[in-house]
Amino acid sequence: MPGATVVIVGNLGQEPEVKDAGGTPVVSLSIAANRRAKFDGEWQDVTDWYRVSWFGTRAEGMARHLAKGS
Repeated sequence: MPGATVVIVGNLGQEPEVKDAGGTPVVSLSIAANRRAKFDGEWQDVTDWYRVSWFGTRAEGMARHLAKGS
């Protein structure tokens, strides 16, 4: 869907992984987002993991400025 925006707030679980896809740079990230959820009447911390990829010049900038834990 063009123009769609998704906001994921969390920390990088590993260093950005940079690859070349036929001349186009691609960076892949693993983002850990923490939340609290109630299970069987008890509150617990839950970590959700998201795998995100960027392509093109934006990917190059992401790889330069992001690091594990940021």
